[in-house]
Amino acid sequence: MFTRLAAPKLYIIVEMASTDSYFNNARQAIDIAVAQNIDNMRRDGTLNDYVGRSRDQLVNQINEAQMANGAKVMQDLGRSMDIQRANYNYFKRNSDLLNVADVPLKTMERDAAALRHDNQNAQRQYEINQWTSGNRQDTLFVYQIIFISILVLAIFTGLWRAGIVGTGFLSLLTFMLLIVIVLVIVNRAQYTAFTRDQRYWNKRHFPKFTGPVIAIPDCPTFTDTITGLPSTITQTAQNIGSQARSTAADALSSLSTSLGAAAAATR
Repeated sequence: MFTRLAAPKLYIIVEMASTDSYFNNARQAIDIAVAQNIDNMRRDGTLNDYVGRSRDQLVNQINEAQMANGAKVMQDLGRSMDIQRANYNYFKRNSDLLNVADVPLKTMERDAAALRHDNQNAQRQYEINQWTSGNRQDTLFVYQIIFISILVLAIFTGLWRAGIVGTGFLSLLTFMLLIVIVLVIVNRAQYTAFTRDQRYWNKRHFPKFTGPVIAIPDCPTFTDTITGLPSTITQTAQNIGSQARSTAADALSSLSTSLGAAAAATR
């Protein structure tokens, strides 16, 4: 039985009879046929042979299925082991390649570290040589001052023995030379110990002075003024306009009063 819907060319088959009874009847017929077949084989004496053949066939089928499944499992296991072995070999090859790439990298890092160390040592040795050279020059300068002072004092001592200069002048000259030598030694020692940079001979160490902290002024009045500036300008303009209008009105009234007084005086 068919039912047609409103849509064109669209049909739905609706089965009105129940299929449960059909399947039940078919199942009962099959069961009856099997029962009759078994009863016939029991009468003929072939039931035991049939059961044995069926059992042996079922056992053989189960054994064959198990063997096939076992063989398939072993093949899958072999493939999985091959895949794992290939992955391990791939990992080892990548590790070897990375190690091969790390060797020149480590060599370059070691060479770079050695170059930096040598550069730092050379730079520090240059600083030490510069300091030693400057210190020797400074010491040589002090020795030159002492040598020149002794030479001048020896010359004037010879003149004093010859009677050209007096004892007072020689004593004053000796005192002045001693003062100069002491001042030079004290000045150079103080400059080297406190003022000169302790690493670079040609640099001077300047103390760090902290200047006064200038407080940032807080200007709330100025901020409020800036904020209210537009409204103040508007109010001022309005006040100027009203004042101008009142002034013009007063001027007109004064002018009319003056004209009226002038007209009365003319009469």
